[in-house]
Amino acid sequence: MISRNMSKSNLFRKFKRPAGICSAGCFSLDFSTKSYYNCIWYDFVLIPMHIASLIVIMLKQKALHRLSSNQKGTNMNIHSSKELKRYNYLVSEIDAAYHEISSKLGLPDSSMIVLYTICDSGDSCLLRDIVHNSGISKQTVNSALRKLEAEGIIYLEHAGAKNKSVCLTIKGKKLADRTARRIIDIENDIFASWSSEDMNKYLELTERYLLDFKDRLRQLEQKPGET
Repeated sequence: MISRNMSKSNLFRKFKRPAGICSAGCFSLDFSTKSYYNCIWYDFVLIPMHIASLIVIMLKQKALHRLSSNQKGTNMNIHSSKELKRYNYLVSEIDAAYHEISSKLGLPDSSMIVLYTICDSGDSCLLRDIVHNSGISKQTVNSALRKLEAEGIIYLEHAGAKNKSVCLTIKGKKLADRTARRIIDIENDIFASWSSEDMNKYLELTERYLLDFKDRLRQLEQKPGET
């Protein structure tokens, strides 16, 4: 192994000596033979060993560049349209705005969504409807319900043999008035400020997008050859 602080003159003197390999796998000097062949072999091998790390880095960079170029070529036709990018941006900004208002009103997103879903139906809502209408997982809903129940915000009561109803307590109704219902008021005000034509068009296009997406989802789930 060549020391980093080896002088240039010492380095050349080392190169003119024959080489051997020690038990640790490192190059060592071998004075047992002075053949020209060994000297040339030593010069040829030791120089690449000295710059091996640089060569490896260069090879890796070339390989990664080649892989990246191949992937770009493969995915060249897979991209979001200008309209889809704008749509995704708007959806993400709306989500961020709802997260911000939940934070300002002092509730986690999951608790706010559960309260909102209850308030959307009045003062109570079936548990299965909360799971279906909230858009969050059943596990997240159950976790939020346990937290709200422990805080005295909601209570559960049986609604038939297999269903349960989630109801707001007096404390829960007061909290809902300060939080979820304020969001509903904001949304109602925004829609009320739109013309009837704009409102109907917005709902029509939103529903159309939903139906088209569900139709594509069914096609995606079908096996080849199924109709």
